[in-house]
Amino acid sequence: MSERNIIRFTVGITALLAVLMIGFALGHRPEGTAVVLLSSTAPVEVSEEAQPEAEEASLSAESAESADSDGIVPIDLNTATAEQLMEVPGIGETIAGRILDYRETVGSFKTVDELLNVSGIGEKTLEKMRPYFYIDE
Repeated sequence: MSERNIIRFTVGITALLAVLMIGFALGHRPEGTAVVLLSSTAPVEVSEEAQPEAEEASLSAESAESADSDGIVPIDLNTATAEQLMEVPGIGETIAGRILDYRETVGSFKTVDELLNVSGIGEKTLEKMRPYFYIDE
């Protein structure tokens, strides 16, 4: 391959990567969708038809006030979805599924400490997760 072709190849690859990075940074949303911030970390796309419900689900002034100094907004352990659970450090798809299974099988959590009954959650993990949960009475 000649030096000229190598330069062309390099410039072409660089341009392609730049376009991909710009596209990734800007994101692509289908027309008629909005982004609603449900937590401090994960934007969710919502269609126009679902926007009223999404607005209700977004952070209320009350929950924003309950955010601690680290910006953690706790979620109700008894109503959290798998997606919300997976936003908590230490919870992946498997643990989120186990929490939902526990809730379905045993019933509502009475305390956050009951997470110790979920397979894969120990004392250390629970202590890391504790600030992210509350139980709505």
